[in-house]
Amino acid sequence: MRYLSLYIFRDWRKGLLVITFCAAGYIIADISGNILKHLFARLRPCTAVPNARLLVACYNNFSFPSGHASTSFAMASIICYFFRPAAVPALFIAAVIGFSRIYIGVHYPSDVIAGAVWGGVTGWLVIFIHKINYGQLNKKTLS
Repeated sequence: MRYLSLYIFRDWRKGLLVITFCAAGYIIADISGNILKHLFARLRPCTAVPNARLLVACYNNFSFPSGHASTSFAMASIICYFFRPAAVPALFIAAVIGFSRIYIGVHYPSDVIAGAVWGGVTGWLVIFIHKINYGQLNKKTLS
């Protein structure tokens, strides 16, 4: 992430844009992920599986999709688009965050995979909206 901070200071306008989009992606992924959690209403492993191994306290809310995975992958996809040299570290950090949710026992692997996909979609949606607003899409892109 050292490269990302150097990039932000080198071109502060684009850096501010990336930070703003990451915040928007985070908020959209978090809110929409919570709506999806209530639609699917899947119990967490700690409540559904007796004697599940936990490293943290068991949450009482639903687990599908993983909110941590969706928000981290939303931000990672935005970073990947605007700053390609930071793509591998950003995706690696997002994957570690997702794996940590399984490791501590609060999510199933499918929760994290769905959260990662949803976060990626959310991040690209933010970028797509930006392109529409600034007229960077041509007719070939939309067809």
